[in-house]
This record gives sequence, C-alpha cells and structure tokens, in this order.
Amino acid sequence: IMIISIIQASQYFAYGIIEAYFILYISFLNYEPWLIGLMPAILTFTLIVAKPFMGHLSDKIGRKHVILGGLLLGGFVSLFIPHTVNLILLIVIFISFGIGMASVTSSTPAYITDLLEKENYGSAIGVLSTIMDIGQTLGPIISGYILVFLSYQGIFLLTGFSLLFAAFLFFVSFYLFKKKEKLNELIL
Repeated sequence: IMIISIIQASQYFAYGIIEAYFILYISFLNYEPWLIGLMPAILTFTLIVAKPFMGHLSDKIGRKHVILGGLLLGGFVSLFIPHTVNLILLIVIFISFGIGMASVTSSTPAYITDLLEKENYGSAIGVLSTIMDIGQTLGPIISGYILVFLSYQGIFLLTGFSLLFAAFLFFVSFYLFKKKEKLNELIL
C-alpha cells in the first residue's frame, strides 16, 4: 500500500507544482491573460477525457503498464517545460502531462484493490488519498522555495525527476519482484 501511495503522492506532488507554477511560468513568458486562464481548463479537460480511457486501458493491458507509462510520460514532458516558450508546444506538453496523470490516478486505486483482500479496501484507499493530499500540498511549498533559488527551470526539473524517480521505484517494486503475494501479506 505504501509504495503505491508514494507513487500516487509523487503524481500529486508534481500536479501541485504544475497547478501552482505553470500558470506563473506562462505569465512570465508574457502570454495574454485569456491564454493563461485557458491552461488550467486544458489540463482539467484532458483529465476528464483521459481518466475513463486510462482506467479502461488498465483493465485491458494491466495496471502496472499504465501506471509506469503515465509516470514516464509525465516525467519526461515536465523536463521540457522550462525549455519551451512556444504556446502550441506548451499546450502539447500540458495535454501529455494530463494523460500521464490520468494514467496514474485512474489505475492506482484499482491496483490497490487488485492486491488487497476486500475487507482492507477502505483502509487502503484512505491511506492512498491521505498520502496523495500530502503530495499535492508539499509540491507547491517545496517548489516555491526552489523557485527563489533556481528559477522556473529548477521547479519543472524537480517535477520531472520526481515522476521519473517514482517510475523507477514502481518498476523496482512491482516488476523486479515477481512474487504474486498480496501486498497486505508483504507489509503486515
């Protein structure tokens, strides 16, 4: 439960940074206010459209593949943000980040229920949600301090590397350990 919760927290840590500082970044690039206001709507719309598809995809090809793919996609595209000033490319990056996030957030709760006994679902989802909220809270706080010292490049690199590290942790934890034991047997 804890590893999957950390994966989800990493995704929401990255989302908290994107949510708070992507708008400031494109404002820093001197885009028109209406375009700046459009960006959160693009991300939200992407999440609305992509989550059902990513959940369905995780049912068909497996949750691990969708989670890992989402972390890698979100991580890699985040690394391009501070090197991109073209609005169309920024929108493509934002949509790609949203697809990656939708992949992770639609698949992790289902993956937890796949791994646990039914009587532990509520507790596990509660832990997952709490750790997710912690990640989303810490993202803007930590990146705010980094912004002071390293500019926007530092915070978006932090975003990308956080997701890539989460992908590495997930890969090591769930691909390299091939035992099919239930998580609650491993942890408890």
